[in-house]
Amino acid sequence: MESCIEIKRCGIEVKLKTVKAPGNPAMLALSHIIEILGCQVHYGTHLLNRTASCLIASDRMSYVLSSALTGSILITALTSPQVIRTAYVTDLIAVIFVKGEKPAGRTVELGKESDIPLLSTDLTLDETLDKLSRAGISVSDH
Repeated sequence: MESCIEIKRCGIEVKLKTVKAPGNPAMLALSHIIEILGCQVHYGTHLLNRTASCLIASDRMSYVLSSALTGSILITALTSPQVIRTAYVTDLIAVIFVKGEKPAGRTVELGKESDIPLLSTDLTLDETLDKLSRAGISVSDH
């Protein structure tokens, strides 16, 4: 079965097509994405069974507020508390920080209070999307 998942990246929409094999509906399970990207978990190891409906990649929280779909995973380089507030208000299931950025202090506290997993990877945004593509989640501009 093929499903289409949209990634929105700083105003440029990118479609992610995932091919879900029978018995493998968890292509976008948070635990699977962590394996693909080699993420470090800063909070939320008990929540890694969550599955995303969409990925949204942006450093503009106003864009995320206006575009995010419930159940999305946010990919960003921003680590301010506002990222977590945005994720909470838009009902996102996790935040992945790219470029080696790591959440600290109030950002982690808000993640815990909101029960939003916080992850980080040393990969850039482009490398992150490339790795997802090489893992079978095809990425194509439209």
